[in-house]
Amino acid sequence: MLQAKHLSWALMLAIGWLAQPSGAHAQNPAQPTADGYALYDRLARAVVTKAGLPAPEAAEGDQLGCQRYSQAAETIIRFALSTTLAPGLTLDSPRAEARRQAADQSVDDAQATLGQLANSGATTEQCGAIARSFGAAAFSVALAINRTNVQRNTQAFLAASTVAKPATGTEPSPEEMAAEEAAKAESERVAAEKAEAERLAADKLEHAFANLPSVARAPANSQAQPLSFNIYLLDTPAMRAAKDFHMCFEPALYQRAAKPIVDLATAALEVPAAAPVVDEATNAFFDKLRVTVAARFAFPADRLVLETGEGGAVRGPAAVSVKAVAAGCHVYLATKMPLLAHDDGATIVDLLAENVIEDVVMRPALAARLAALPKLETVVALEIAPVAEVDPAAPQAPQAVLAPSAEIANCIQSPRCQAGAKIAINACMLTAERRLGKAAIERELAARQQATAELKKRPHDERAADDIDLIAGNLEMVNGQLQQSLDQLRQDATRLRQDARAQLSNQELDAVTTAGRNEGEQSMGTPLLQCYSRLADGRAAGLTIPD
Repeated sequence: MLQAKHLSWALMLAIGWLAQPSGAHAQNPAQPTADGYALYDRLARAVVTKAGLPAPEAAEGDQLGCQRYSQAAETIIRFALSTTLAPGLTLDSPRAEARRQAADQSVDDAQATLGQLANSGATTEQCGAIARSFGAAAFSVALAINRTNVQRNTQAFLAASTVAKPATGTEPSPEEMAAEEAAKAESERVAAEKAEAERLAADKLEHAFANLPSVARAPANSQAQPLSFNIYLLDTPAMRAAKDFHMCFEPALYQRAAKPIVDLATAALEVPAAAPVVDEATNAFFDKLRVTVAARFAFPADRLVLETGEGGAVRGPAAVSVKAVAAGCHVYLATKMPLLAHDDGATIVDLLAENVIEDVVMRPALAARLAALPKLETVVALEIAPVAEVDPAAPQAPQAVLAPSAEIANCIQSPRCQAGAKIAINACMLTAERRLGKAAIERELAARQQATAELKKRPHDERAADDIDLIAGNLEMVNGQLQQSLDQLRQDATRLRQDARAQLSNQELDAVTTAGRNEGEQSMGTPLLQCYSRLADGRAAGLTIPD
């Protein structure tokens, strides 16, 4: 009989249904769905009543009844398509032109079909069934376009409408009473969902714990793989009440994974003038690390706090596990299950993420260190800085010049001492950079080998592939910086030795070079600062310093 034609292929085309990817539709879009029929049955009477249309079933004669169902079908189809729109938009809005044309086409089909039925002697009940199919099809398509908008708009409509009562003044039918109860229940459900959403939003704002997607108890004696760590949650009443989470490291893990920053901070102890640059690098490292770690357990980064303890940037935000709770740690990064104090019977240890590779921490540490090195070069330059002239009209005051120690200042003022110190520092840095760079590369190669083995075990695991990419990036960063430093130091060595021949004999040149190499063999993480600290005054190179 009357089949898919009444469901308006033109409607599907106008709204871009055919533009969706193949396989995106669970069923034939040309057939009304159960959800579409359910929406029609809940809303049709209220929509028709609000539009002021006469009830079709009260018509005197089947032809008039079919005509009224034609009018009702037009109103319901337009309403159904309008529920897909954002609040404030209607089918007459320029942005809704495609929906309006689709509604017009569907209305034309419905009215043509119902007109033919009326002229061919169909009963009012038969026209009602066809009108219901058209309305259910319109609601089905609307749900496919934007289910969220349809649900929101129909719920709002039901909440603001009342189900029409029969014009005869008789008692409501069971169907009408059920529809009214359903509308009331739907309104109450929407209000309850809104209240619950507001409560959850307030809870997330006040308590960091509410922002965690899920929490699972850590297995007993859990331990991360080599060159990896786990992220634990120290579950205490204080943690659940905290607005932000404080993140801490197992001390040995921080020293190893954040080595570039630890080395910078350690070297700054020997060159206090470098402290502002190191502090800036440490803060930049924390900012990037906060985002990286928070992403590992789907937590908002701005609710994660990193603070250095009494040991400053050298020790970083670290605490031994037995003191972590007392130190106020909530999120704890460690290679194995943290130990709790012997008298702590209240803390539960949860596992937020496991086997996170250390390169996750190493990457932002490397980036912060590389950004700091050019700034540190100005701090350790073995030159007398010119005094900047002060311009009274200048909007900014001149930058302060960091003064060297008295011993280094004396050496700078002696051409002989200055030339020897520069050669010694250069030799020290060449040796140290080569040795430390080799160690860093070997570590990244070991990490890559382990990550490659994990990928072979889990070839379709995106995280394993991402880990390899991260390690490869770190390896490229370390190797690139090392080659650049060594090339520059070799060029400087030739130039410095040539410039120093007027001040030092060949024997003295060899002596200061050997002194520099010996210092470079010592354990040091930031040669730029530590070679300067130990050799810039000329004494270690055996040079005579003027009084």
